[in-house]
Formats: sequence, C-alpha cells, structure tokens
Amino acid sequence: MSHVNEIIDGFYTQAAHGNPNTASFRFPAIEVCFGAKNTTPSAPLIAMLDTGADLCIVDDALISGLPLGSTMPTFLPDGSKSNMQMYIGLVYIPQIQFSLNGQYKAAPFRAQGKAYDIILGMDFIRFFEMSIQPRDEVVSLRFPGTG
Repeated sequence: MSHVNEIIDGFYTQAAHGNPNTASFRFPAIEVCFGAKNTTPSAPLIAMLDTGADLCIVDDALISGLPLGSTMPTFLPDGSKSNMQMYIGLVYIPQIQFSLNGQYKAAPFRAQGKAYDIILGMDFIRFFEMSIQPRDEVVSLRFPGTG
C-alpha cells in the first residue's frame, strides 16, 4: 500500500561541469532503487528529475541481467536514425512503496562522470506533484495517489 500525500524530500546533485564563467550546474534529484521486476531492488541510487525527458534512462551498469524489451527509434544529432535497445526494469521508492515497471534506455552516466545513476523523465514525474526551488536548493515530490 502506498503512502498517499507523503512528501519525498529531494536534493541537488554534487556540482557538475559548468561554463567556466558561471557556477557549476547542479541538478534536482531524489533517491530511488532499481532492478528487475520480482527481484530485490538495488541499494539507493541518485535519480535526476528531468521534465525535458520523455522517458527514464538508467546507467549502463544497472542493465546487467535485465530482460530485453523492444527497440526504440532514436534520432541522432546528424539527423540519422538508429534503433536503441530498451530493457525491462522497475524504479522503486521504498519510502512510499511506489514503483514504475517499464522499459528503460541505458546510457553511460557514471562512466562519463555524471553525478547520477538514473534520469527520471515525464513517464515517472507525471505521477507526482513536484516543487523545485533552485535558489534555496529545495526539491520535493508529493504522491497524491492514483485514484
């Protein structure tokens, strides 16, 4: 049973690479677990909240052992099209017992020095009411329930 209306306190990631003339960029994030359906989820991971992303994307290191999903057409910067492999997994927030089972893309976040393991796109965020106050570095999600 999920905890409807419970607030999930987030945070901002550690400083990333920014423009040399500006302060480093930090991203709003929460802790989540990830794994295959019907298995024990991972230890807590850092998940960046990205309202500009349609879908969730997970770090390459997290896809080992996940079942293959479908392929998704992806347009590359040069305008060409490629098919990206999707993996079937589950994002889980233990605090409110919320899970999102679905297909996830993979990308080498940690290998590229990123400060997060997962990008949570709108397919995840749409279930929540989100408040982000960058000046004060406050991030919170409220789960209003699905009913």
